[in-house]
Amino acid sequence: GTLNGKQEGATGKNTESKFVNVLGGAAAIACLLVCLFYVVNFSGGISSSTTRWSEFGGYLSGVLLPVISFLTLAAILRTIYLQREMIKLQDETFKAQATQSNALADDYRQARLDARKTMLLNNLDRTINTCIRDIERLEFARNEAAKSIILLNAGGGLASDELLMNLEQLKADVKFIEGKKNKLESLSYLIAVMEQSSIEELQENF
Repeated sequence: GTLNGKQEGATGKNTESKFVNVLGGAAAIACLLVCLFYVVNFSGGISSSTTRWSEFGGYLSGVLLPVISFLTLAAILRTIYLQREMIKLQDETFKAQATQSNALADDYRQARLDARKTMLLNNLDRTINTCIRDIERLEFARNEAAKSIILLNAGGGLASDELLMNLEQLKADVKFIEGKKNKLESLSYLIAVMEQSSIEELQENF
């Protein structure tokens, strides 16, 4: 992009230099032709009469003025064209910068959104793992209570009401935490797959 810009700048400078040279050359040639035409048609050498010099000045102004006016008009039109091209280039540059700024802003917002989503998912994973460990602990305690009841029954004894209640409570606790774990896993999946446009929307869904 920088190389292309330098090449375009060099090409523009060369074009302007050629245009100035053409205008200058045209003006010089016009002056030379006018003087040459006067010398060829009105010979007699350099006059000392102010009247002749005044006539010569009127001749030059009458013939060269339209030529100079035309060249001036061409230069003005060229300047207007260059100004329009410069304004167009500035407008395109501004639009490109605005587009780039918007893209950077979108990338920044998306990066923040992804970071928040990752944080929430990590928190959910830690909570789910905690639930799994609690379930494993409770199931171990439930199995031990069940073994105790089986041993008591096998020995002809009876399990106490407290032991039976503890077993039922352990079963209820396992079921309760498994339900919470399943909901947390569903929430983690939804957060991972749902499309959010902002951190606020993500937080609300969470």
